[in-house]
Parts: sequence; C-alpha cells; structure tokens
Amino acid sequence: MPSASAALLAFALELHQKLREVGGSRNVLFSPFLAAGALIALYHGARGRAARHLARLLHLECDAPSAVAYFAHCHERLFASWPNHQRQGFNATHDLALIRDRNLNMLAAYVAALSPWCRTEPDFFEADMGSAAIRMDLWIRALTSFAFREYTVFGFPPTTGRDPVLLVSIAVLFVKGRWRQRFEQSHGDFHESPTKMRAVRVMKRRGRFRVGDCGDLDALALEIPYQDPNKCMVVFLPRMERLATFEHSLTPAKLLCCLANMQVTEVCFFAAPALKRCMRVSWPKITA
Repeated sequence: MPSASAALLAFALELHQKLREVGGSRNVLFSPFLAAGALIALYHGARGRAARHLARLLHLECDAPSAVAYFAHCHERLFASWPNHQRQGFNATHDLALIRDRNLNMLAAYVAALSPWCRTEPDFFEADMGSAAIRMDLWIRALTSFAFREYTVFGFPPTTGRDPVLLVSIAVLFVKGRWRQRFEQSHGDFHESPTKMRAVRVMKRRGRFRVGDCGDLDALALEIPYQDPNKCMVVFLPRMERLATFEHSLTPAKLLCCLANMQVTEVCFFAAPALKRCMRVSWPKITA
C-alpha cells in the first residue's frame, strides 16, 4: 500500500519536527513506526471528530481496518517475534499497549484486530492511579533492561473538574545490536558548536560504506549495517552549519530519493560519538 507508506513517512517527519519544538536544543529519540502504531490502534477504535483528527494526524486516506491490516503486515516483516526479536546479534524489545481502566469495556473484535501487535490490558486507574502509574513504569523499565538511570513514575493529569483517565497508550522500544564490521573505540572531540568542544567516546572505522548525496538537503546519508543482513542504520550527516537547513527542508520525497541514490564508496574514514540514547516522550505535547 504505497499511499499508506508515504503517509506514515510524512507523519514521522512531522513528529520529528514537533519533538524538536517541545524538546528545545536537546537531542530527540523516537520510533515513528511504533508511534504510528499507537495512533492507528486508537484510530481503529475512534469515531466522528476523534477519528478524523487521528486520520489527519497520520496523513491517512484509508479507513481504519485497512490501516490496521497494513500496519500488521509491516510489523510482521520488521519483527519476527514479539515482544522480543533476536537474530544474528540484533536484539529488539518492543511493546505497544493500551492500558484501560477496568470500567472501560472493549469489544472482542477490536481487541482481536489489534492482538498481533498491540496488547490491551485492564488496570485500576480511577481506584488507585498512583499504584497503576508505578506498575506501568516498572513494566517499561523491565522491558528496556532498566536502561533509564533515573526512576520517575508516570504522572497522570489531574482529574479535578475534568473527566477521569480511562485509557493510556504506551509504546516502548529497546534496541541493541552489533555492527557487521567492528568499530574501534577511542576518545575524541565533539563540536557542540564551532567554538565549543568536549571529549566524548568515539566509534571509528576505515572501510567501504554505502553513501548517498542528499542534494539540496546539504547532507550525506551513510549506511552502517548490523550483523543481521536485514537490518542497518542510516545516519544523515549535514554539511557544516547546515543542520537546521537539513531538518526544515526534509520531505518524504527528498528522503526517499536520498536513500535510493546510495552507493558503495571507495575506502573512507568514518568517526562518530558512540551511539547510546534513552528518552521518554509524553504524547499530549506532540499530538495537540
């Protein structure tokens, strides 16, 4: 379904821009695939104005059952097993869940449609919101191998003078993989700005990479393959002082064109700060 693929790619780019707006100058990390899955699950159960809002947010022109079927197909191809995917040095633990108050009933057909890729679990929100938040937080920390150093439980919005919380949507992704070609580890200078540097751990390697020129985006795309032959990471490298231009000029068409033009280079040297990032994102700030 090419139209759905283009729609979800457009959603991913808009979500990135929104995260940049609410996150300030910090780096941001998110999975557009799981973010879209969480909203598609809600779209499948929504009606009227809420359904139209979610479809507009996702750039979808198809109906909810078609969107669910398409996402289930993509999910099956991307993750051979769920919630744990382990293959040739690439480990991914992910989960999509709709946690509902026990007073909120869900149709069996709705739960069945989501079951291949989204869990639905009951909990006691209205009776004991504090304990429910702690249970969800511990579940997320366990899924991510307790990668978050700080323990900060979820904060439910205040219910005084407003409807109680009946449904919480959570998407979790924890990825750990080994590169196909081993990188050397050392320390180097990272330029936070043209005049400010700090020492960081660096991964570096000399070899052949697949690289694509992104043309008017003023950037290069570089592919780093994992040991799993079906998995790779693509890093976009803007020209000096052109990061803001790259982010604001990026469109689905330009992104796809850049990836399509990637070719194996002659031997080159690549060095970058060691990749490790943890982040938690609150949906209300980015879906309004």
